[in-house]
Amino acid sequence: MDTQYIDDMRYVSSLTVAAYHETIEKSGQLHIQQKGIRDLVTSLDFAIENYIVANIQRDFPDDAIIAEETHHHILTDKRTWVIDPIDGTVNFARGFPFFGVQVALMVNKEPVASSIYLPALKEHYTACLGGGSFLDGRRIAAGSHKSVGEAILTIGDFGTDQQGDNARQIEGMKSLAGDVLKIKMFGAACYDFVTLARGISDIVVMFDFGLWDIMPGLLIAREAGVTFRTLTGNPLNEHAKNLVGSNNPTLVDFVISKFEACGILQAN
Repeated sequence: MDTQYIDDMRYVSSLTVAAYHETIEKSGQLHIQQKGIRDLVTSLDFAIENYIVANIQRDFPDDAIIAEETHHHILTDKRTWVIDPIDGTVNFARGFPFFGVQVALMVNKEPVASSIYLPALKEHYTACLGGGSFLDGRRIAAGSHKSVGEAILTIGDFGTDQQGDNARQIEGMKSLAGDVLKIKMFGAACYDFVTLARGISDIVVMFDFGLWDIMPGLLIAREAGVTFRTLTGNPLNEHAKNLVGSNNPTLVDFVISKFEACGILQAN
């Protein structure tokens, strides 16, 4: 195992679990409020984020922080912690089990250590660059290569649609529905990525995301053998507005070709 970022992985692994359990024990009544267009935020989102931020600021005072609710900054090459206190907040607020606390450390704009904790499912995923991906300490890998007709595709849920992404997403699903085995929408990027990393699903497609939505799971899936590109076929970077990933590069190419045939995407 590459040990350069293993200590960071161990640190963030402990932090995500502690953040959830210590804050939920003290949280009292859960308060839920509207957040922008078609989204929710809860008092626990803020409590978990504050807990994680306070610990990182104490332990790594020179590192930068980007967090969904309170710290919106431009990503640079320096060490930066990217935090999503509850990924899948609507699921959490309504009692669906697909939500998680997720944090990634990024260096030179790439994720190098990450942790995703899924409390309702009692699953904890970790990864470090060059060191592999793990579920509860056991190494995981994406599944064997499936054909298009055998593939389960998960797709990110609909966003605020400020850029017209919802219509593109619908057209993309229509174009793929007759080819893949099933299309599923879980409403939480963390769960999309970890099911892909374990080989439970075979393809993921996403639109309209923030760094905190994708970076923790991106590393876990990559270290499990998943390849990612944008839906226009470009390498994935911090500016990407959409993505497709699979452990089978042929499936990535197939999805890209279907979106190209729809003619609904601008290059990015």
